[in-house]
Amino acid sequence: MSMSSESRADYTSIKYLLYKRLTESGWCDQVRMLIRLRLKESENSSLNDLIDSTLPKARNLVPTAIKREMLQKLKDDILHEAGYYDIEKRKV
Repeated sequence: MSMSSESRADYTSIKYLLYKRLTESGWCDQVRMLIRLRLKESENSSLNDLIDSTLPKARNLVPTAIKREMLQKLKDDILHEAGYYDIEKRKV
């Protein structure tokens, strides 16, 4: 399934917004600290070990407000794309 240019633009804007919100909240710094601590604990860790041990903690650190905002943004975009928010289409 290929994405239309509009869908790609929406995806890019959502991705940027998520990155911006996570950075503003300090989440990126927290994840960096988790990784640094893990590396200090075990210097011989593989990349896969590092990811496996950090990923669940990093996901839990995402603020609830950001999760809700992103979910609402995705819902709105899907409904808009499906025509539910297009008032002009409803009049026809």
